[in-house]
Amino acid sequence: MVATAPAHPPSTQPPGSTWALRRCDSLLPPPLDCHTGAHAHTFAPPDPQPAPPRFKPHLSRVPRRPWRLLSEDVPLIPENAVDLFPEKLGPRIFYLPSANAILKKGPTVRMAEAEAMRFLKTRLPNVPVPEIYQSFMKDDLGFILMEKIEGRPLSELWDRLDAEKRVSIVEQLRGFIEQWRELKGSWYGSLGGGSSVANYGDQSNPHHHHRGSTGSSSAGSDAYSPHPGDASPPPQPQAPAIEPGSGPGGPCEDIVFKHLCLASPGEQKTYGPFSSRAEYNEGVVEALRNSRTTGELSDADEPLVARIRAEDESDEKVFTHGDLQPVNIMVDPKTLRITGILDWETAGYSPPEREYCEGRSRGREEVWRRELDSLFDDPIKEKYKLWRDIDWALVAHSRVWSK
Repeated sequence: MVATAPAHPPSTQPPGSTWALRRCDSLLPPPLDCHTGAHAHTFAPPDPQPAPPRFKPHLSRVPRRPWRLLSEDVPLIPENAVDLFPEKLGPRIFYLPSANAILKKGPTVRMAEAEAMRFLKTRLPNVPVPEIYQSFMKDDLGFILMEKIEGRPLSELWDRLDAEKRVSIVEQLRGFIEQWRELKGSWYGSLGGGSSVANYGDQSNPHHHHRGSTGSSSAGSDAYSPHPGDASPPPQPQAPAIEPGSGPGGPCEDIVFKHLCLASPGEQKTYGPFSSRAEYNEGVVEALRNSRTTGELSDADEPLVARIRAEDESDEKVFTHGDLQPVNIMVDPKTLRITGILDWETAGYSPPEREYCEGRSRGREEVWRRELDSLFDDPIKEKYKLWRDIDWALVAHSRVWSK
């Protein structure tokens, strides 16, 4: 009866009738025509809103977040990306201004590099390495999206530093090296499968399933898109598919395994992982054999082979960066604090002498080689001659030096 009573003008409406009407209306379904007549004020519709347009991924759009997983047909390199080293051979390094992040891309970019940095972030958080935002494979190309480290490469500052400032930087580096050399593995080789096919997806995507090294080279929808103009913070780092550094081990990235395979031209050979130093040594001998066009060693190689096989007094597997050069060390030019150590593509568990021997072998400046000498003990440095002789023997037929 109350709900069908005629409406009263405001001046003659019985006391309490408005309250009764609204209370009843809240308990009953609305009348068929609730937008007109006496009850219009009770069931006022919200202001009409236009239907949201369907989102079509494109780099010029600005979504709520600057990073999201997109479909395979979306370009992986944004239009405003800056190629930092356009004249350099090897992987492309892009700066993405819209997200203040770095993208490393190329056929030789392996997921083991991202795994090594995740491993250090987990085990040694005070060692300055880039945070990994995303890593995936697409069309046989590796992509690693990472934090941009502030500072300047030590290679740009070194010549302008006096002896005292150089010592300060070297001592910082010594502290970091000593920490990661305490990390020991159960194999010789790279981390997390070491393959270029490991895939770490977006943890926020409930439909994504982690994959390890499955042999697939496609990342599916695991691509990203930075969008200029969005002030949102960068994404949180992805959790790895497995506990960082827990294995399975991947191929060795040591310099002795990175030379041309002349025995099978065009074939990309990998070596390892190895469970013992004896197996590692045989891998080096195999690499030496593959560096010959005939695939066979000569009598002249036998003394070197004997020296290689004699290196079995230690089975220690030490975590190693593998390319300690000034260009890979970022420094704050004002405070001279090391802000980041970059380029972990050759990282892994290696013989104890590898860090020094490869750092010196790859080094181009005698001054830096002397600094490396100050960072390692004599028993380690005594191994350099063997590593140098192996390196020379590996290029004797190709005349092409490794990186």
